[in-house]
Amino acid sequence: MDDKREFLLEVVSPRGLFFEGKASMLELRTDVGNVGIYFNHEPAGMRILEGSAVITSDGRRLPARFGGGFARVTGDRVTVLVQTAEWLTDTGNEK
Repeated sequence: MDDKREFLLEVVSPRGLFFEGKASMLELRTDVGNVGIYFNHEPAGMRILEGSAVITSDGRRLPARFGGGFARVTGDRVTVLVQTAEWLTDTGNEK
């Protein structure tokens, strides 16, 4: 990865890989409130609640909706496992 302050984001549902790529921010609902995750975020594990999420990638905001799940955060990688994931706009295939 280059020096754009991005991290690798993977979002996976039981139907397969929903998103994989570089992101500069991930916004989602957790059991402790809304969370924004940026590059070099403190390592964490968090429970995701059903609701809206936004992936910011290549300067574009990609709104989505996630079912409940879990996220694992390290400095340069975020892995999100959710029950369901769908785009809220025409940004990609619904999964």
